[in-house]
Amino acid sequence: MCGFAGFFNNYNLNEDKLKSMLKDLKHRGPDNCSIWKDDYITIGHTRLKIIDLSNAANQPMVSSDKELIIAFNGEIYNYEEIKTRLSNFSFSTRSDTEVILKAYEKWGENCVKYFDGMFSFVIWDRKNKKLFCARDKFGIKPFYYIFYKNSFVFSSEILPLTKIIKKKKNHKIILEYLKYDLIEHRNETFFEDIYKLEAGTCGYVYNGKIASKKYWKIKTIKIPQKFEDRQEELDRILKHSVNQSLTSDVPIGVQLSGGLDSQILLNYLEKSKRKNNVLATFSLIYPGSKFSEEQEIKKTLRESNIKKKYFIQYKIDNFLKDYKNIIDCQQEPFAGLPIIAYARSFKLARNKNIIVHMDGSGLDELFCGYLRFLSPYIYNMQIKGRFIKSFREIMNFKKNFNYKISDYINYIVNTFLDRNNSLAQDLTDPSLKKFISDDYNKKYRQDEFTVKNNDFSPLKQTMFREIFYTKLPRALRYRDRVSMISSTELRPSFLNEELINFCFSLPETDLINNGVQKFILKSLIKNKKKKKF
Repeated sequence: MCGFAGFFNNYNLNEDKLKSMLKDLKHRGPDNCSIWKDDYITIGHTRLKIIDLSNAANQPMVSSDKELIIAFNGEIYNYEEIKTRLSNFSFSTRSDTEVILKAYEKWGENCVKYFDGMFSFVIWDRKNKKLFCARDKFGIKPFYYIFYKNSFVFSSEILPLTKIIKKKKNHKIILEYLKYDLIEHRNETFFEDIYKLEAGTCGYVYNGKIASKKYWKIKTIKIPQKFEDRQEELDRILKHSVNQSLTSDVPIGVQLSGGLDSQILLNYLEKSKRKNNVLATFSLIYPGSKFSEEQEIKKTLRESNIKKKYFIQYKIDNFLKDYKNIIDCQQEPFAGLPIIAYARSFKLARNKNIIVHMDGSGLDELFCGYLRFLSPYIYNMQIKGRFIKSFREIMNFKKNFNYKISDYINYIVNTFLDRNNSLAQDLTDPSLKKFISDDYNKKYRQDEFTVKNNDFSPLKQTMFREIFYTKLPRALRYRDRVSMISSTELRPSFLNEELINFCFSLPETDLINNGVQKFILKSLIKNKKKKKF
């Protein structure tokens, strides 16, 4: 939606310096750029207008009593619902930004517990001389910061912060990337002294440090006992997730592939009360490539009522033109040609004046859709003594994926030894260990990164790691940058607290069953297709 930057404790930092930082964020918010300051803090904001297109909703926004000032990036999908809980407050705009301000007035730091959406923001409390910072539960929207002398300096991207401090390589993070293919797993970045506020945290800045804390955690909830009833509950949650994320005062598009997740998203969009907000689909195809999903996409779109359907052909010549620009916009390492190709889709969408986009990010992580989930599933059966069942599942996986049994045995051994952080989803080792010298390894090695949550089984521990530390966080960062470079907003429609609590409460056989991953999701869609989904 936007970008923001600023300094708290204005030590030797002035408005001209902030203007220079905001120039680096113009692509995140081309519709307005404003600065607010007092003796303690200077805050700047670049706005991409999506909800309440009036200038009254520009930021930094000041509360009616002039005591609170906010700079906010993202969307609060349930802001209208929250507004009903704030009936004793008067509002001067229709924006979700003002709802955040009023929610903070009422609930203080606990306001974040009410927000469903994607966000990062700062609120300056003038009366109490406190700066409050927060980031959404999944880390969809970015928040970076540094400490410079006596100042806390913050920004929506890394590049503006390098106007304040010199770029220095963070060799510890580089080493973990080369050895274990880890990105976005710590609060450190690839640049020394530049940090990020972690997903699902909030806190105040005090005495040269940020006292952040987790404001939520996954809850195990009561779910229906019958499989059919659990399907119905899943259907309700998916329907609500998609409908809620369609809140917008500008046209919406869908980033569509040929996969199951895109089919699910499109079909729930078509049934939504807000379906008229969706004007177009955008799909990448690779002519002459075995990886092109053109036929699958066209099959998905065959019964769609969305009138405008755009196909972006991507060729090697496009890559040679695009890669430098995408490296610059990502600002840290990223993986894969699709990220570079993806930029063309958003560029075309911006030219067609489609500003907001939906995609199906997160369903593979929430419902165990990657191959790496198979091993902890089998391993959990074996530690419970269910050896015959586990062998049957290995044979089912072999039949479905055509992998050698030795690959699975090797992977199960690695799971037991807790060495699967560095394995790719296809069970291969993507690391560059052989290129790392012993001296470099000894100099920059730190405690090995592990994620343990004893509340969960091995399978759900893997889900937890993939959602919050490995697979999903990197994808969210890649997609935020590549969409914002064209001044467009991408919303992962299925990432919300209700769905994640539901998934972590499911029996594991609802996630993987008879060699079929995303079992309950696929069963739901299969039943809906019979009823003309």
